[in-house]
Amino acid sequence: MKRAPRSLQHHVLYRKYNGQDSEISALLGKCGLIQCRRELGSASDLTLMAVALLEEVNLEGGDRPADLSFLSSAFEQLGHRDSWFDPLASLVVSRMRIALIDGADADSILRHTESVANRRNYRRLLRLVDLLRIEMLLRTEQENEAARLIEFLRDAPWSKSELDPVNLRGAPIATLEARLALVRGEPEAALNKLNAQLSGLEIARNTPRSIRLSLLKVRALLMLDEQAPARGELERLALSQRVDQYCLPFVEEGKGLAQFLNALVLDIEPTSIVFRRLAPCVALIGRHIPEMAFPEIARLTPSESEVLVRLERGLANKEIARSLQITDNTVKYHLANIFRKLDVTTRTAAITRARTSGLLAAIRQRANLSSISG
Repeated sequence: MKRAPRSLQHHVLYRKYNGQDSEISALLGKCGLIQCRRELGSASDLTLMAVALLEEVNLEGGDRPADLSFLSSAFEQLGHRDSWFDPLASLVVSRMRIALIDGADADSILRHTESVANRRNYRRLLRLVDLLRIEMLLRTEQENEAARLIEFLRDAPWSKSELDPVNLRGAPIATLEARLALVRGEPEAALNKLNAQLSGLEIARNTPRSIRLSLLKVRALLMLDEQAPARGELERLALSQRVDQYCLPFVEEGKGLAQFLNALVLDIEPTSIVFRRLAPCVALIGRHIPEMAFPEIARLTPSESEVLVRLERGLANKEIARSLQITDNTVKYHLANIFRKLDVTTRTAAITRARTSGLLAAIRQRANLSSISG
């Protein structure tokens, strides 16, 4: 039997989940994949394991698999073999994340995984399924069932262990409790749990988990209408972590965070590190949530911003002109530029796009235009 490629034995995601650069992880994985295909063939178990790990890395950055059916077929093959936990976990996590984003049946994926885990006596995989099911229930607004399952798992012996039972995959019970608090409209309780986790030394070694915790914290701060601390947390996150390589969590946390992120990006310099790292996340949000799409040329001039604010208030062209002490033709000129930059053709569409993308909120924060009475 041929020897397994050494780079694959290192487990690509070991580096990623311990805070290393995901580009290095991907490079190691590609080297292992090439060697597997050359020495063992494209359909070999080791080749499928390498592809599974790489697809999880790519998905975290926002790149969906070109062939979604691969995730199912690979799990089916590896689930009947003596596979490592990591590739199986990668396949399950990737399939569930895609299903939740697409509004597909994520629970069927978990049920099938449970059957494979029970048949093979993969206890770690069963524990992962439990954690993923809670997250699925919370993301689909089934908070009562999620709360009952959290209560049940809280008493499990492995939930109290210092090390994560699923080798850094799946949200810890404390994180799920924080997410439950947010769903129930209890941001203070969520913040207490999140701050306790973020203050731990071990979280710094887990980049994806650190990013998710910080995004939950931003959501909690926004629920408390703490705009400045929320902005500070996002900027700190972008400065301290390569969030441009971990874009998918920004999509998964919903429209409220997306709108706030759009407003933040509008208000910072395009040459800054924060902008460069957050821009890919904004772009991915636009691809997954069309109404939140952020126009590439959405940076309006001060005059265009003032016109847009008055447009939202329902002022006619003559009223806008009188308010700003400009001519009707100048108002029309500004409106034409606004329509072009927002990629719309009507006043109503411009207002809708500016609201949902966070553009209006950013204009008000930056220029204090909310105080204008017209």
